[in-house]
Amino acid sequence: MIHTSPVSSLLYEPLEPPAPQTWIQLTDPTQEECDALVKKIGLPIGFLLAAADINEHPRFEQQGVFSHILLRASLRETAKTKMPFTTHPISIILAPTAIITVCAKPNLVEALLQQKVRLISENATYSVLLALIFRIGTEFIRHIQQMIDASEHVEHTLQKSMQNKELLSLLHMEKSLIYFLTSLRGNCGIIDEQLKENHLPLSPKEHSRMQAAFTEMRQASDMGDVFSQILGSLGDTFGAIVSNNLNKVMKVLTALTIVLMIPTLVAGVYGMNVPLPMQDHPTVFIWISGGTTLFSLAIGYFFWKKNWM
Repeated sequence: MIHTSPVSSLLYEPLEPPAPQTWIQLTDPTQEECDALVKKIGLPIGFLLAAADINEHPRFEQQGVFSHILLRASLRETAKTKMPFTTHPISIILAPTAIITVCAKPNLVEALLQQKVRLISENATYSVLLALIFRIGTEFIRHIQQMIDASEHVEHTLQKSMQNKELLSLLHMEKSLIYFLTSLRGNCGIIDEQLKENHLPLSPKEHSRMQAAFTEMRQASDMGDVFSQILGSLGDTFGAIVSNNLNKVMKVLTALTIVLMIPTLVAGVYGMNVPLPMQDHPTVFIWISGGTTLFSLAIGYFFWKKNWM
């Protein structure tokens, strides 16, 4: 799907005269749509097809008057999936008369550009580009913080759990975090290269904004590294907790089995068809029942004092 709108519609401040550039947004484009845009603008078709590959790595490339920046953005899945957090590639293509965004995931770019963009310089497309990069880093930080909050909830649940559901939740969270860290390292490499090589002719204000975006990405990467180490130790610790909780239950059940075995054993002996002591006594049932009950209570009290149940 192709959606076209003026770049000025993304800005806080209206430009006089309005910015001549156009924002062309492609969401999961078809081959026919890509061919039509290539024929109209003349950009390399590889720039448009790169974001269609879910495993595409961040990169920067230039060809003629066109510049292509591919970054990976974080996303929290709304549907119930094993992987609650994922990353998706976004292609940002700078053309003389347009800024083009390509993403296979619907609504991802719209969410990043939902808030208006403040104009940094006269070049409106660079302002949109830098705002998009900065907000990608901000979203990574927000989603990592959501992972941390979710892990704390799982931590409280696991203290009394005997099931694998919570451990699997941590495993899926750890897998999401690995994808996050890999994407962040690629994003940081691209931005750092731009800051050092200055492939795009940025003004001092734009360069400062790019540096802020790089700081945001590095902060997200550092948060992810720390949380990854914590999450790794949590998995081992909580696995031991689940095993310990199960051992406690087995210990109590074993103790109860021993306590209940005593009256069962006595009842079984007196149920045999052989002569037994006091079998003809009129109060033998009361004595046997009382004796086995007291004996069971005494053993139960002994187990309780020993903290075995």
